[in-house]
Amino acid sequence: MVILETVMINDEEDRWRWKGQHGGDFSVAAFYEDLTKENGTENFPSQIVWKVSVPYKVKVFMWCLIWGRLLTTDRLRRLGMIIPNRCTLCKIEEETVEHLFQTCSFTKLVWEAFLNGVGMDGSRYQVTGEIQQWLQGWPKLNSSRWGTVVWQLTPYAVLWTVWKSKNNVIFNDESLTAEKVVVRAKAIIWYWCLGKEVRRGHRFSELLHNWVSVVKGVG
Repeated sequence: MVILETVMINDEEDRWRWKGQHGGDFSVAAFYEDLTKENGTENFPSQIVWKVSVPYKVKVFMWCLIWGRLLTTDRLRRLGMIIPNRCTLCKIEEETVEHLFQTCSFTKLVWEAFLNGVGMDGSRYQVTGEIQQWLQGWPKLNSSRWGTVVWQLTPYAVLWTVWKSKNNVIFNDESLTAEKVVVRAKAIIWYWCLGKEVRRGHRFSELLHNWVSVVKGVG
């Protein structure tokens, strides 16, 4: 009854009122903002996941990668699967997210193929640390529009191709080489640029044979 004493009754029609927005009007944008704050995800790096020009399935993959939801061998074991924890690619170390995508000797060869010659020593450049911070710190190159687009897509193409290649080894018993992964990653970059005005006048062979010239903007 005490609560009812504060209720003001008038002749206006009853209507729904949402407390999450000043004025009581509901909007999807305001609801999303309120929801993300409530769940502590307001700092999620949407710029490097949802706003990147890659297919939606790759964005979901990146979301899982950043949130630690990928089913790497170590996570499968934590979920109760009884399997040996050995990296699918190098067959030596235990497979974790950091190892598979960053420190694995096989994956390092892939990264070196993309980094060598563009102002970074691929064998020394540290592809380590939290994936989120690492992507946010991906170096920028003084390049052409075409080279800039290719370079910005490079880390996503490599991460995605390494993951797909690992699964091909497991499920299709594929024999894999670092060179094969490099070619696939370049093909994916080319495919992702399909329909982009910036790709006109260029050929896939440029990515295969003149990588450094492309990303440096001199070819």
